[in-house]
Amino acid sequence: MKRRSKGIITVAGVDRSGEKFNGSNHCGITAMWCLSASYEATVHFTRTRPIQVAGTSFSAPIVTGTAALLQRYPWMSNDNLRTTLLTTAQDIGAVGVDSKFGWGLLDAGKAMNGPASFPFGDFTADTKGTSDIAYSFRNDISGTGGLIKKAAANCNCTATTPIRAKPLSKAVRWCYRICTSKPKVH
Repeated sequence: MKRRSKGIITVAGVDRSGEKFNGSNHCGITAMWCLSASYEATVHFTRTRPIQVAGTSFSAPIVTGTAALLQRYPWMSNDNLRTTLLTTAQDIGAVGVDSKFGWGLLDAGKAMNGPASFPFGDFTADTKGTSDIAYSFRNDISGTGGLIKKAAANCNCTATTPIRAKPLSKAVRWCYRICTSKPKVH
């Protein structure tokens, strides 16, 4: 991943059937940091019936709204948010990341459970001293990167596949044991 794209997301618009909206560009050369979202929205105005509106002007706000929901992890950097949104997208189109749909269709529910892969290298979880809060990743996590945990917050992974953690501290080693042993069910 090129340094200049770190934390950046581009968005393509798709309809309910997962087809690219005619008014939307393909992800193209931005495929590695692009995902797709619905271009359709229902707008409720006061004293009128709701109306259906369409356009890629609605796709980007849907992704932005999902990023706002990820404030359940208030310590996440822009790059952490991007990694989480991209790696939890539902693959559509050609298998894997493709120039038409990028990583695939936004999956807000899956994103709420943390990243599903560390494809861009190590994922640094700098919880900035929020030691009284436990954060959990519930998706199976794959990829070439590992988890680096900074600060004192509790770490809990409930995924069923192991992730590689960088052994920098006791907290990281503890997190690695949690993530690679039998998962705890919440």
